[in-house]
Amino acid sequence: TAGAEAFCAMAASFPDAQFIIRPHPVESREFYRGLIREHQLTNVGFCPQDYIWNVLNATDVHIHRHCTTAVEAWMWNKPTIELALDPIPQLSWPEREAGSDIASDSDMLIAHVRRYLDGATIEPQRAAYRRDYIHRHMGPADGRRSEAMADAIDRMLRKRERSRRIWTA
Repeated sequence: TAGAEAFCAMAASFPDAQFIIRPHPVESREFYRGLIREHQLTNVGFCPQDYIWNVLNATDVHIHRHCTTAVEAWMWNKPTIELALDPIPQLSWPEREAGSDIASDSDMLIAHVRRYLDGATIEPQRAAYRRDYIHRHMGPADGRRSEAMADAIDRMLRKRERSRRIWTA
């Protein structure tokens, strides 16, 4: 795909940088292994099963394609780049994409990565947009979301009649 080829060109452009590919759980592992082998990308690690928060924690820049992990990276104020090389209109999500830089070709991807590796930071307007997006869609980042969700589930279950047991044939 165009995104994979752009990634390979970008990784080759930064031989002293390290990159991690963390595929979506349903993606082919062999596709990525073959890509790394074919392009001889010695600076690319493949982490097919690592927990995404561990991978995000180790990154300086997050490159993604139609992926909500961008929003998770925003929580750590990480730069995110949306690969928009061969767009699929049905997967377009302009509201989420607005929180990331957009790369529509490999040269743009390389330029975005270079800018962040050279020390650029998230612009204040984009940082504010991201915080508002997270607050609107996930609630306040106050350290109490698990408790709030547990309370919501409890309220929902109390409203339902006890018509079924969990362990039924």
